[in-house]
Amino acid sequence: ALMRCKPVSVSVGRLMEFLTVLGQDIDLNSPAQVAELCAFIKEARFERLGVFRYSQEEGTRGAKMPDQIPAKVKEARWHRLMALQQKIAAEVSKSHVGQTLRVLVEEPGVARGEADAPDIDGRVYVPRTLPVSEFAEVKITGYQDYDLLALPKGQKPAELELMVLSSARS
Repeated sequence: ALMRCKPVSVSVGRLMEFLTVLGQDIDLNSPAQVAELCAFIKEARFERLGVFRYSQEEGTRGAKMPDQIPAKVKEARWHRLMALQQKIAAEVSKSHVGQTLRVLVEEPGVARGEADAPDIDGRVYVPRTLPVSEFAEVKITGYQDYDLLALPKGQKPAELELMVLSSARS
C-alpha cells in the first residue's frame, strides 16, 4: 500500500540523533531527557505517535537495573508526553477538515483511511448508509480526539449513538 507522508521540518542532524535510538527503547531516566523528547515531538509534529510506560520484563538488562523509576513518575511522564501528542494530533486532524479522503468502510458508520492500521490508528466516522467492505471518497467535516468525522451536519458518530442508546435502556 502506498503511504502518504507529510514533510517534516526537523533538521537532518536532529532527526539523525533520534533515529539512532529508534531501534531500541528510549529510557527517560531524567527530567532533562523527558524535556528533550518533548522538544523533539513538538518539532517533528508526528501525525501518529505511541508512548508506552516501561515495565520490567524478565530476562532484560533493564529489569535488573538499580534505582527503578517509581510508577507515579512513569505515569506522570506518560501523561505529559500523551497530552503533548494529543494536542498535535488535534491540530493535524483539524487540518484535514474540508479535505476529501479515500476510506475503507469496515462496519456501518465506521471506516479508516488508506494509511491507517485497524485497531491502532484513528477512525473515520462516515454515514451508516455507505456499503461495508467498500472504498468510498468522503469529505472530512470535523474531528473528535484522534478520529475524523465525515458526517452530515447534526449526525453523531455511530459509536456515540450506541452508547447513548445503551445508557438510556439501563
